[in-house]
Amino acid sequence: MSPNALPTTLPVLRPDIEFHLGPAECDGAPTYVLHDPLRGTFEKLTWVQAEILRRLRVPWTLDRLLAHLRSESTIRVSADDITRLCADAAGRGLTCGQLATPRRTSLGGIATLFRRLVYLRVPLCRPDALLARTVGTVRHLASPAALTLYLAFTLAGLIWLVQRFDAYLATFPYFFNAAGAATFTLAIIAIKTIHEFSHAYVAKALGNRVPSMGVALIFLFPVAYADVTDSWRMRSRRRRLPIALAGVLAELVLAGLALFIWGISPPGTLKSLSFVVSSVTLVSTLVLNLNPARRYDGYYVLSDLLGIDNLQSRALAVLRWLARRHLLGLPLPPPEAPLPRRRLVTLVAYALGASAYRAVLYAAIALMLYHWLAKALGVIVFCAALYTFIIRPIVHETVQLWRLRPLWRWNWRAPLVAALVLLILLWAALPLPRRQSVPATTVAGDTQVLYAPGAGVLRELHVALNDQVKAGQTLFVVESADLNAQAEIARLDIERLDVELAVIKSDARQRALLPQKTEELARAQARLDSLRAAIERNRCVAQVDGVVMEWDDSVREGTPISADQVLGRIVDGRAPRIVGYVRDDLAGDVTLGTRLAFCSDAEPGRLAGTVTFVEPVRSTVLEQRGLASVARGDIAVVPDAHGRLEMLDSYYKVEVALDAPPPELRVGQTGALWLRTSPRSRLADLWRYVQGVVLRESSF
Repeated sequence: MSPNALPTTLPVLRPDIEFHLGPAECDGAPTYVLHDPLRGTFEKLTWVQAEILRRLRVPWTLDRLLAHLRSESTIRVSADDITRLCADAAGRGLTCGQLATPRRTSLGGIATLFRRLVYLRVPLCRPDALLARTVGTVRHLASPAALTLYLAFTLAGLIWLVQRFDAYLATFPYFFNAAGAATFTLAIIAIKTIHEFSHAYVAKALGNRVPSMGVALIFLFPVAYADVTDSWRMRSRRRRLPIALAGVLAELVLAGLALFIWGISPPGTLKSLSFVVSSVTLVSTLVLNLNPARRYDGYYVLSDLLGIDNLQSRALAVLRWLARRHLLGLPLPPPEAPLPRRRLVTLVAYALGASAYRAVLYAAIALMLYHWLAKALGVIVFCAALYTFIIRPIVHETVQLWRLRPLWRWNWRAPLVAALVLLILLWAALPLPRRQSVPATTVAGDTQVLYAPGAGVLRELHVALNDQVKAGQTLFVVESADLNAQAEIARLDIERLDVELAVIKSDARQRALLPQKTEELARAQARLDSLRAAIERNRCVAQVDGVVMEWDDSVREGTPISADQVLGRIVDGRAPRIVGYVRDDLAGDVTLGTRLAFCSDAEPGRLAGTVTFVEPVRSTVLEQRGLASVARGDIAVVPDAHGRLEMLDSYYKVEVALDAPPPELRVGQTGALWLRTSPRSRLADLWRYVQGVVLRESSF
């Protein structure tokens, strides 16, 4: 309803509308909370708004109400202020004979769909009566004795977590499968149910109603929710804090108990379940619930601590005002007054941090959906996030600035901002050479695997772990009793044949047998030579200069060993090679002979080298575990059923020979290869990447 279309007679407020004294503003001004029991909504009002609306419980004309306010109170408002307030109340169904009309929103269809996709509530029950009957029993779970017990278990669990943190992190890859996903899903549903019941019970214990509980769909994932908006009737912000923190505290208790069980239980089902519960509760609490960037528990806690209601919308309004006033020079009044410097800094910091967090969060969710659930859904979520956080704000702000064109005045700020935007666009569009980093690690230049050439007993051992060896040095000797026996038999046969040949040569009657015996002797000699060569092969000799980096501790002199048994490894660490993995968008800039620079994470400085090998096809399995994400590397991988690390993105393997490797460079050091790409536009790279994704995933 337009203010100009309002009749002289003002609308009458519904008799069921309730007014409650709210918390004071930071400047001491009183506030009120309007409660609509029909819709179950609460709205904060200023003292002036509350006083005017409370007088509308009886019929008034506009003139009479203005005269009454001037004579009976200190309120000084205009007729337009009253008509706008009455029109707003009538539009929201707060007056008699009026139905609530849908509130106009600036959100477009896509943004609205995205909001529904992000968060949608489905009420299922009215739990207030059940909570009232059971709150006395549940209260014992928060008794001082119970809290002390929780704290003891939590401290013990944290100690075990710190001591075995690497083992805890190494457990995550074992749940990257369908069974692990199902287990985590059930755990999230159960934990969030406990979380919401904690909110509900604390709210009920403080005298509030809980009108409904149900299921909230967050990116179509079902979790429980409890409606505790009745707590807005509470005058003290400090008294609302226990309600907001109840779910977080419940999850922390669950995390502490689960960590304790994980620490004391042996490998098995119980240890796996405790790991799932602890990881879900810790991630959910620290990343989601306590994060004030979204309207979850941490947001309301921060809002109450700062004493700023509607923190998000007010912070964004202040940020827009600052941008328009100080970047464009528009003479606009602040969105709220007074606006002290401390509050200004707080609101701006929150607006910037929350906006960045939401953008990163939705991009990460889109990538997770793309790689783990459905590629088409991931692309849709990413496009919706791109529209919501980039395209739509730019379009909306452009429209608003055009509407504010009567306020445009010539100043130095607007041309400066325009020039800065132009420079950024040129920087993104112009083809410029760039330096790009490639994840890399050092590998041995030459390697010799030490294995037993045949079965036998180790009779001579001349090396140990970490020994320096030279090429041609004998390392160990394997004695084969079977080969020795066969060689001895062959030697005796040769002696026998020599005697027989001597007799045949001295006896003219037997000279006809001379060719036959000569051939038998030759065969026996060849057999003896073959056996002696086999015996000699049981002597292991170093083929490269290097260090014995691996050796089987169970193998000693006199130990029986089998054929081809691996005993150790010699690594030439004096001249390590560099192995790197180049993204497919940079593969065209790396060819044989390309000059690159290697920067180690452990040693400062750049080491020049030349590309000696480029794998012609895309690598699918990462051989260097130090570069994998499971080892805190830069390459995202997923372990398969055989323990191999499958790369999620497209990479090509390259090898680089350093010009002058320093002596302190060791095998296994991770770092980065830096290369100078050919001139290319960043916008063109983005377009090629989008094209590649569309072409690659056109079959989804």
